[in-house]
Formats: sequence, C-alpha cells, structure tokens
Amino acid sequence: MADQKISELVQINIGDLADEDEFVIADASASDNKSITWGEMTQSSSTDTTAGRLMAVEAFGLGGYSNAPSGDDMNNADVSGFWTHGSTFDNTFDNDTGIVLTAARSTSRMWQIGGTDDPGDMRMFLRNRDSGGWSGWQEFWHTGNLEVQSDPLDDTSGRVMTTRAAGILHNNQGSEEPDDVESTRIFRGDGTANDSFSGQFTGWSFARGNGARKVQLVVDHSAATGDAGTRYYDGTSWSAFKRFWHEGNTTVDGSGFLLEASPIVRVYTDSISEPNQPVGATLTHSETGVYVLSGVPPLASEGWQVRTPEDHNGNKVVAIDPPEYDADAGTLTLRTYDLLWHEGRLVPGDPMDVPDEYFVMLRFHEEPEEEQD
Repeated sequence: MADQKISELVQINIGDLADEDEFVIADASASDNKSITWGEMTQSSSTDTTAGRLMAVEAFGLGGYSNAPSGDDMNNADVSGFWTHGSTFDNTFDNDTGIVLTAARSTSRMWQIGGTDDPGDMRMFLRNRDSGGWSGWQEFWHTGNLEVQSDPLDDTSGRVMTTRAAGILHNNQGSEEPDDVESTRIFRGDGTANDSFSGQFTGWSFARGNGARKVQLVVDHSAATGDAGTRYYDGTSWSAFKRFWHEGNTTVDGSGFLLEASPIVRVYTDSISEPNQPVGATLTHSETGVYVLSGVPPLASEGWQVRTPEDHNGNKVVAIDPPEYDADAGTLTLRTYDLLWHEGRLVPGDPMDVPDEYFVMLRFHEEPEEEQD
C-alpha cells in the first residue's frame, strides 16, 4: 500500500490489506512517529481476546457462525460470545449438538445459557460460574417439553397442574359421589352417599400410593353448624363417617358435661342466652318459677330436649315440668319448682326460680338449610 496521509485517505478496502501493511501515526509537532501493522491492529482469529484489537464479522460468533471452544470443552468457552459444541464435547448440557451464549463479568464470574439445535428436541439450559467453579446445568421448562392436564380432573402422572386442577382455585365441577374420588384432590358432594352429611358439602380426599389407602375429610356447607367428619378406605371398603364435635354442634351444660347441640337456649334466674345457633328468643318472667320464651320453634324431635342443672355431687337443684309449647303463638312455657323429699323420693314442691349460678338448657328443632347449586 502506497504511503498516504490520513487527510488524503477517503476509503480503504480492508480486503486489500496484508498483515505486514504498516500504518504510521504522525504528529506534525513531534519528532518521533509511531507505526503499527495491520496484523497488530486486528484479531489473529475469531476468538483472539487480545485487548484493543479490532473485531471482524464472526468474532466470538457475532454476525456469523458460533465458534467451538478450545479442547472441545465448554468450560473453556469462558469469554463473552456465542459458542457451539458437538455431541462428544466435554461439560455440555446434553450429549447432542448445541449452541451456548457466554456472558462474562470477569474471569471467575459468568453464566452460560444454551439450547439444542435440533428442531424436534427444543430444550434450553443455564449454568453459572464463580470462584468455586461451574455449577451444574439447569433445564428450562416450557410448553415444548411439558405436558399439561387435559382437564381439571386429569390425573396422568407427571403432567403439569393448571388453575382449577384437583379443585384448587375453583368451586369444583358439580356434585360427586365420594366413593368415586380416587386421587388426592378437593371435591363436592350433595350428601346422597351418607346420612351423616345429608346437605351439600365440600370434601378433601387424600390418596396414598396407588389409591389403595385413602382418607376423606368432609365439611357440611351449613353455616349454622359447619358439621365435619372423616372416613378411611383400607383397600377393600370405606368406613362410616366419624363426625367431629366442636363449638358449633355441641354445648356444655350447667354441670360441665358436653352435649350435642342444635339451637340452644339457656334459662337463668332472670335472663336467657343462646350459645349455639340463635333463634332470637325473648323471655317473659312475670311470676316465680314461670318462664315464657317467645319466637321459638318446637323442641328437638330427636335426642335430648331439656337439661336440668345439677350440683357438684350430681344432685338436681330444681324440678321441671315438661315444657308446654304453643305452636300458634310460637311460645314455650317452662315451669320450675323446689325439690321436696317425699316418701323416699324427690318430688316438685312450690314454684321456685332457677337458682343463681345455674341454668336450664332447652334444645330446639333445627330446620335443614335449603340446598343451593
């Protein structure tokens, strides 16, 4: 190349330059000029990392095709750029051909992200490196290598669960027979399978192994009681539901005993309370030993109805006549008396109010809630 001043150069065809061609950097005010050859200015290869050298197309895989690392080892692809590997290379993410991008912050801090170059097997992987060396490759999951449930009840092993799967984040698909629920999931029933849960309910089924052992937990939709129960499958048959006792379906009498509850009214000396499923009763106590409750249903048709208070030794502290219910008025009259010992037994005496610190418990009929879709 003939000597030319920079001011005279309009265009240089790089393809016409040879490594030995020399550039002279001159300073009109200086006595010594500096010269550099074209070969010293440019990369010696597409992976030459000499600082300050000019890059060409395909340098580190840019604008062209990726380079293979030295030694056919992906651990040596340790400078930023695009790299390729064959199926026999060391430290690859798969025994196949692929392409890797390296992003390096320093000689000991970098990460690599790579993917297979087979259109029929699209997978991607990531790893990083610190002063302790390279981590293992971690695979990305995507729609090309994941199987998704075909519907919320699809229990095919290994498939990805979606919203509403197994009843999660969903109000379920409709009523099911609990006996038909095989897998671990949430379900809904209408109570036809067991008399203990005659209303609508939500259930949780827990299956072990291949479903040979299962446990179900069921909660009634009744806002009043919130009844719940559980049962067990031993591989042959289901047990009956075992009902849970809790504050919604039990009450404690004046002697501290736990009793099954529906709507309950406690009658004290001169007041009432409703600890379970209030019915909105009002009390009229105008004469000794006579308590009239208004706005109440009839007493329970099954189980206990009236609980007479007892002292710490189990002795009753008041006598009670069978309550009188007026269906037309919606009132119930409770009469209490003193206890007298007569001819070897306790009999009612004069009218007497319920003693202080005690109460009579009345259990009323509970109408079933109307089922909803």
